[in-house]
Amino acid sequence: MSRILALTALPLAIAVLVGCGTKVDPDLPVSDMTSEDWINFCDWSASTLEDVDGDHDCDGVTRTIDSQDLDECIAEGELMSGSTIIEECGLLAGDMEECINAQADDPCVFLDPDGECAVFLECLYGAAGGPG
Repeated sequence: MSRILALTALPLAIAVLVGCGTKVDPDLPVSDMTSEDWINFCDWSASTLEDVDGDHDCDGVTRTIDSQDLDECIAEGELMSGSTIIEECGLLAGDMEECINAQADDPCVFLDPDGECAVFLECLYGAAGGPG
């Protein structure tokens, strides 16, 4: 099973609070986000994704979104903040916001290597040779 599919709360951990009542600067490196940033972000992303919670058939691949697991979202976000890979690739809060907003419109976009989540996927998996 792909690591992407195994992580149900990860879509929450790739959103960020910019605009729409959020408090994080889109130019803030994800590696610099604080626990407070992640708490706010996860709350925002839960609201953004609540209408697409559940399983989605993405060309025969099941994509699960569980936007209500706030504790897991916060924990995964804090791990990303402490990640050398995330720091080195320069992932920004705005990159994650774009990805979460796209998933609210189309949950399958997360699996598209050329979609709005491509920057995140490349950052997270590029150094490891891709998801697997």
